[in-house]
Amino acid sequence: PQMVYAGAEEKGAALIQRKANEIAQQAETLKASGIQAGTIVQATVKEVYVSPRAIGLHLDVRGVRANLTTSNISHAPLNLEDMNKIFKTGDTIKALVQRVALARSQLTLSTKRLESTPGDMLRDPQM
Repeated sequence: PQMVYAGAEEKGAALIQRKANEIAQQAETLKASGIQAGTIVQATVKEVYVSPRAIGLHLDVRGVRANLTTSNISHAPLNLEDMNKIFKTGDTIKALVQRVALARSQLTLSTKRLESTPGDMLRDPQM
């Protein structure tokens, strides 16, 4: 026999619906922003994050959430300690939009591609 907690299915369905609504809202915001691949944008740091797969930054670009992983920040090596020293919540940085995925309401950003020499982004995040 399978145990089912009272209300668990409804809570799960509500969570899925809320996430779907959030993605739809983000997609509309992204579409309305006019952000296109190949443009340079100003992004505001929301936080430094650590996930099982990556370390990076959660950013806001014209009301659209974006992530920037360490592999796209600089040609120079970068670790979590460096990230916490260099980037603070509220900082503004420039980033190149590499890809816009409307269906997933996702921006792929790079600051590494803006570096003239490896490590420029680490020395001057507002470059």
